[in-house]
Amino acid sequence: MTLSIVARSLAVALAIPVVASLCPSDVKAADSKSYPGSVCRGSSGTSTIQVSGGWAANVGGSFDTAHCPLVRDATSIASAVISVHDQSASNISCTLIAESESGSSVTQDTENQNSSGNSATYQNLSFGSFATHSYYYATCAVPGVNGVSASDISSISLNEN
Repeated sequence: MTLSIVARSLAVALAIPVVASLCPSDVKAADSKSYPGSVCRGSSGTSTIQVSGGWAANVGGSFDTAHCPLVRDATSIASAVISVHDQSASNISCTLIAESESGSSVTQDTENQNSSGNSATYQNLSFGSFATHSYYYATCAVPGVNGVSASDISSISLNEN
């Protein structure tokens, strides 16, 4: 009886490396995140970017810039989408930025996308892939109120590798 327990234990011990070798070692799960527009903040203390509910809107009369921090917890950006509601004749202009610092130098990759003007529906601004960097963020120049309607940033979706 002791011999059969030893034999089974040995068989299991020998099978584990075989099974492990059949599994790809470089398989990574996609890392997807969604942020409400309310993570964005105005560029200064006098900013007209206001957060309400899950979105960030420009309630002022002229363009203002919203800054949106994004969590980096994987190697690089595979894709991103910023959803905006443009209520103005002017476009919302968003830039996705991936940056790294080394000493006194900063390197970055950027991509800019613009809305297509006044729309009753949300517009998705799609961004491509980015190389590995230390951190990510987005900035959006949001036009001021058009009559009674404010333009806003609704959400940001980020897919990492």
